[in-house]
Amino acid sequence: MNSVYRIVWNAAKGQWVAASELAKGRKKSSKLKPSAIALAWALSAPAAVCATATDLVANVNTIEWNHADERSVIPHQRIDTGLVDRFDKPIFETTESNGSGGTLVSPGTAKDLEIKRPLPLASRHTDVDRSDEAYAESDQDGRTDGSPRAIPSQRISTQALSDFAVVNGANDGSESAVAGGARSIAIGALAVTEGNESIAIGSESKATNYDRAIALGTQAQSNSSDAIAIGTQSMSEGTGAIAIGHLAHVAASASKAIVLGTEATAMMERSIAVGNLSKTYSKGDIAIGTTALAHGETTGTAIHPAISIGADSTAEGGNSIALGTVAKATGNRSIALGAGATVAAAYSMAIGRLTSVDESATSSVALGNFSVATRSNTISVGATGQERQITNVKGGEVDTDAVNVGQLKASANSMATALGGGAMTDGNGLLSMPIYTVGGALVAGVEAAITALDSHIESNTSNLAALSDMAVTYTDSTKTAIDVGNAQITNVGDATGDKDAVNLSQLKATGLFDTDGVALNAVTYTNIDKNEIKLAGAEGTRISNLADGIEDDDAVNLRQLKSIGLLDADGNALNAVTYTDSTRTAIDVGYAQITNVGDAKDDKDAVNLSQLKATGLFDTDGVALNAVTYTNIDKNEIKLAGAEGTRISNLADGVEDDDAVNLRQLKSVGLISDDGEALRAVTYRDSDKSEVVFGGASGTRLSNVTAGLIAPNSMEAINGGQLYDVKVLIDGLDERVTIVEDKLEALPPMPPVSEVSLPAVAGPITDNGGMVIGNVGDGKAPSDAATVGQMTEQMEDAIATARSYTDTEIKGVEFKLDQFQERIDSRLRQQDKRISSVGAMSAAYAQMALSTQGTNTPNRVGVGVGTQGGRKAIAVGYSRSVAPNINLTFGGSASANEASAGAGLGVGW
Repeated sequence: MNSVYRIVWNAAKGQWVAASELAKGRKKSSKLKPSAIALAWALSAPAAVCATATDLVANVNTIEWNHADERSVIPHQRIDTGLVDRFDKPIFETTESNGSGGTLVSPGTAKDLEIKRPLPLASRHTDVDRSDEAYAESDQDGRTDGSPRAIPSQRISTQALSDFAVVNGANDGSESAVAGGARSIAIGALAVTEGNESIAIGSESKATNYDRAIALGTQAQSNSSDAIAIGTQSMSEGTGAIAIGHLAHVAASASKAIVLGTEATAMMERSIAVGNLSKTYSKGDIAIGTTALAHGETTGTAIHPAISIGADSTAEGGNSIALGTVAKATGNRSIALGAGATVAAAYSMAIGRLTSVDESATSSVALGNFSVATRSNTISVGATGQERQITNVKGGEVDTDAVNVGQLKASANSMATALGGGAMTDGNGLLSMPIYTVGGALVAGVEAAITALDSHIESNTSNLAALSDMAVTYTDSTKTAIDVGNAQITNVGDATGDKDAVNLSQLKATGLFDTDGVALNAVTYTNIDKNEIKLAGAEGTRISNLADGIEDDDAVNLRQLKSIGLLDADGNALNAVTYTDSTRTAIDVGYAQITNVGDAKDDKDAVNLSQLKATGLFDTDGVALNAVTYTNIDKNEIKLAGAEGTRISNLADGVEDDDAVNLRQLKSVGLISDDGEALRAVTYRDSDKSEVVFGGASGTRLSNVTAGLIAPNSMEAINGGQLYDVKVLIDGLDERVTIVEDKLEALPPMPPVSEVSLPAVAGPITDNGGMVIGNVGDGKAPSDAATVGQMTEQMEDAIATARSYTDTEIKGVEFKLDQFQERIDSRLRQQDKRISSVGAMSAAYAQMALSTQGTNTPNRVGVGVGTQGGRKAIAVGYSRSVAPNINLTFGGSASANEASAGAGLGVGW
């Protein structure tokens, strides 16, 4: 049984009954026979019986009444039970005339004896006078008119109802519930929990063999760790799986799977099935909707889940997706989007209502309602008799791009332009027939125009034959010369090729002839190689109007030489700065100053004084400063040259491991005092930090040490106060041992005999001069002398006892400290669990809210589950749109011993 009830023996009934853990027993009452009992309303158990703890433990009776007979029995005694029926009328307990039993009655009929709730505490009577009237119909005394029956006066005393124990209705099997695991709960007929922290609520519900399992509902079963089954005959067999709904089922192979809905099923791990009769068969599958089915593909370690969303939707291929009512995707990596969409081929897609892709049409797309794809590697936007236009198509650019009507029209227009003859295209892109003029006559069509041209060519051929006698011809068959006699050849076109005839205008343009055709004195190359031009002036020839040279082999004019400073304004040569030799590796300026030098940018540029000032190597007057530089080109050392050392000021705090640190940082770690003096810091002996050695010659004292933990395996230091507490305990023992030793030393020495019998003397025995009594046997009687061996043994026993006492006291202190630590740890663990429960409830609330997003209906129910730190929670919420601008919500969440609930009202205007 759970921790709320316990089983006690009812001597009056001769059977075991359930009683509250808080119930107190008492003896039989002499005034009232054990028939008074109270009924209480139980939310989860109709007709549940409640009794005072007193009656449950000592004098428990079960109240029985006959539902078949609608007539109440006239009581001989009436007792107000403090309860009311479903009509808010008081319920009384009556006894038979012989006092052998009792019946619960109300002013109504026996069938109205449905307990609604207890009367308020103020209306419960501790002393009830027997009424002189019985408010019930009966024919036992011959009265059938319901008139009151006189009953002798009698006073009955009953106890006030205070403690209640809730008991299920009779003979329903509730008493057989078993909670077998630690911190587990079993409620309901034949409910069973076997794992730790498990919950089984409902008739024949079972949370078996595994920890933290939850089964809620009649015959619900949760058969794995952290599994949850909610609903009649629901079953969750996978680790961490959740099954919610009537006959919902998660298989043992489906760890961390979730199903929600009547007969929803998940067969493999991490899959989700939501909706009545929804099913998933492979790892990671998702099926959402009534009878939705998802069956992906798993090959070795590769997982290719399927997703089906929508009523009767099916996704049976690896990585397939079916979205929409009756949508079906059976090919691998296929996608069906839309009501009735079907894809039977691999790597294909159907988008739209009743779209389809045939099994042979792999890698195809059917786009738009009723579209059908029947060939591989195609896109279909319609079907036979239901063709569609593709609009807003951008013009194609490469050979495999689709072209639009605009491009076709442009092509037709281009052809019409090329054909000429007034050809043009209409709105449909059709080309009209061109009309040409051939030989002064209009000819329609290209073919007719070519025919007409052929006729004219034949005519022209005849004419050319007639003119052949007047033609200029080659002098012979070699065709190397034409002899025109002394005739002038006119209308010669400009020569373009090297062997074309030139006309006079071209010669004039070269400057070889003037405008009248007279030859001029042209400057020409000295030879055919064109590598030299020789001017023929006796004192040289001046070339005027010479443009500025641009390329390296262009001639330069005087203006260019002046601009580079080689010549002055009058054309006289200047002393220019030049390279020392042809290698151009040096320029010698003597001791001259080079001014107006620009800032250097590249490594080999000359630098000016302003750049050197910027580096801090020179001051504002150009005087060299004592800059700090690297010792060598490797830049791995800087050596400061101060005779007594050099101080570096304004040093920022070091950040990286190889940064320099300043005095402020050393002060902060306790290595330097505020006055800059080095402190004696205590450090580890080596890098493994396993030992710290104090350097005091006579040892080092540690002050202000807090109390360390005294416990097994504790590695904390203890202080003098803790040792003083131990010393006080040892000092107390030392005093006791000293007392024993003093008593032992006060004993007189004994003679060396094995047994000495001294005669009785009237006076005391005086000192006999220090004589030792040897060979004394061990004393046995209280008046016998004791030997040193006995005393040594007693002393050793006393010391052992003192040590044992000391150890016990110290262990007692340690035990109390351990208990205190355990209490703290226990409270922290409880707090952690509570925090985890609250976190899981928050996650469940969030999932509950998210689950209803996008649902636009008046009534919405959201269910969410959450987990945190091994704690699980469930949240259920209901939302009702009572009007377009009014919305009512309420919901709650539970996790282990934590629960919360809330309600809300939203109004808009």
